[in-house]
Amino acid sequence: MTLLDRYVSRSVLLGTLIATFVLMTLFVFMFFVAELQYVRGNYTALKVAEYSILANMRVLRELFPMLALVGSLLGLGMLANSNELTVMRAAGISVGRITWSVMKIGFWMMLFMVLFSELVVPVSEQYGKQMRAMALNQKVFVGGKAGLWMRDGNSYVNARTVKSSDRLENVRIYSLDEGGKMVSSLHASYAQFEVDQWMLYRVKETRFSEQGLTVERKKKVIWPSSLEPQIVDVVSIAPIDLSLPELVKIISHLKLNELNVQRHEVAFWSKIFLPISTAVMVFLAVPFVFGSLRSVAISQRLLNGILIGIMFFLMNEGVTRMGVVYEFPAFLSAATPTFIVALFAWYLFRRIR
Repeated sequence: MTLLDRYVSRSVLLGTLIATFVLMTLFVFMFFVAELQYVRGNYTALKVAEYSILANMRVLRELFPMLALVGSLLGLGMLANSNELTVMRAAGISVGRITWSVMKIGFWMMLFMVLFSELVVPVSEQYGKQMRAMALNQKVFVGGKAGLWMRDGNSYVNARTVKSSDRLENVRIYSLDEGGKMVSSLHASYAQFEVDQWMLYRVKETRFSEQGLTVERKKKVIWPSSLEPQIVDVVSIAPIDLSLPELVKIISHLKLNELNVQRHEVAFWSKIFLPISTAVMVFLAVPFVFGSLRSVAISQRLLNGILIGIMFFLMNEGVTRMGVVYEFPAFLSAATPTFIVALFAWYLFRRIR
């Protein structure tokens, strides 16, 4: 890496770090204030602060393309306002060469996003929700292939699949007596929260007694459980928060059982295109600094960067959600927003050459 590459990359990286620190501090603080209402018992203010940081790792992943754009605008803007970019051009350094220096740090940002999305976010999401549930004595555990586990009085409940906060699938309920001896085992195809109570469907219940086993089958029964949809919503992990290997396994399992895989496929491709969109946003900063915004103040550049970043975020969320609802091809749903912004960035870049 040449001196030019190091100098430009350092400026862009510094701008990105500043933008990330400022915006994420704001998000964590707002989350912390909102979460303080749940402080009680073991769920202290310190635990709230810890959970606020862990929960916002997902926010950082989703907003990082915008932060990369804002940070690049800030870093390049500082070079432009100090006339250092003008000196570079006067020394015979082309816009393309400066862009290459910018994109080198953009590629490192891509690598960071891959590692952060795969190694940090899934762990922080699961650990944060489990920590909060345990501190609030909600007696819930979620972990990998085991699905959701909960203690409900003298019963232990396992739901292998959490489809949503009010629907659990492949539910097993193990009931114990006061001495800890199992008295019954119940399996239901799914549980649905309806009119303030849980209903179990396609139920097979096995009772254990000294006389032997008795098996009873029912189409539908009421489940008097203390489990609330809000608790399920807290501990369940969304497909986008799973790692790529976990998504591949789940997609394979769903296809094998001829189940709908749209949400998980869209999440898979969204995670693939997230680092690519980060590099595209870094590239977009170049024509903004060298083009029509080269003479405006840094504050104006930052405002434009934030607005474009928000537009990209909303477009990305809207297209992917429409892809799930209308079952568009998952690849196209995830790729379309990034492709549109890439075309827009390339058009602006061609105009300054």
